[in-house]
Amino acid sequence: MPGNRLGDIPKWVLAGVATYHTPIGDTGELTASIDFRTQSSAFGGIENLIVARNDGWTDVSARIGYSDEAGWSVVAYVENLFDAVYFDGTNEGGDIQPHHAFGVSRPRTVGARLTYRFGS
Repeated sequence: MPGNRLGDIPKWVLAGVATYHTPIGDTGELTASIDFRTQSSAFGGIENLIVARNDGWTDVSARIGYSDEAGWSVVAYVENLFDAVYFDGTNEGGDIQPHHAFGVSRPRTVGARLTYRFGS
């Protein structure tokens, strides 16, 4: 369709990460980071149907961790910090299949990871 945007292509996408490192004691390091990805709305196909428009969204995650030269590290994290609900894409459908959204975002996820590197 002349003048329409391509399907599943937002007008803009912005992503970034900020990371901080600082030594702790003689053998350790503290690391903190925050990252984000945001995008504008996108249509589910070249007809640019409003009913099949995927709203813009922002996803933010944060991590804090400690690592030691002895080979072990621990990281705590929160993914989808603000518990945003969004979809990866939409489809305009056609014939007897109606439009639909797919790829729902993960809910806020909190966790920790403990790692040991053998031979360090």
